[in-house]
Amino acid sequence: MPTCIARICLAFLTAAALLGLAATGPAGAAPLIAGGVYSESTSKVCGAPVNCTMLFTGVPPGRVLVVRNLTCSVRHTNGVIPRFFTLAGNGGRTSWVPLGPSYVHGGLRIYTVNLETMVLFTGGTSPTISLTMSAGATQQLYCTITGDYS
Repeated sequence: MPTCIARICLAFLTAAALLGLAATGPAGAAPLIAGGVYSESTSKVCGAPVNCTMLFTGVPPGRVLVVRNLTCSVRHTNGVIPRFFTLAGNGGRTSWVPLGPSYVHGGLRIYTVNLETMVLFTGGTSPTISLTMSAGATQQLYCTITGDYS
């Protein structure tokens, strides 16, 4: 039963991230942890810098998080190009994230991300998303990470 509930919550949080309804940052909502399954959604709006960084909740000491899926909606001012999109792990290890197809809506270029991965985070570290643009642009990030928590 807990696994079924966790999967339903996981599906809801993923859909919320894609629709831009995610929490407004790590302090906005605690991660969902059920039966060893971890899910957290967060969002960030960056004014007009070239670099935008978003932190998820830190992993407590003595705990381990293995991120297995990253789902994001990346929105930015049309006319500039994303250069790098990464998920940083322990010790500065970086997983390069491919941006999916894009479309324009309401003056924003919107990319989707759905990445199956395996990035380890131990106690005292935080999953970190970084987006680097070719020029300054308003950027909106809505992301959900899911994985195993022990």
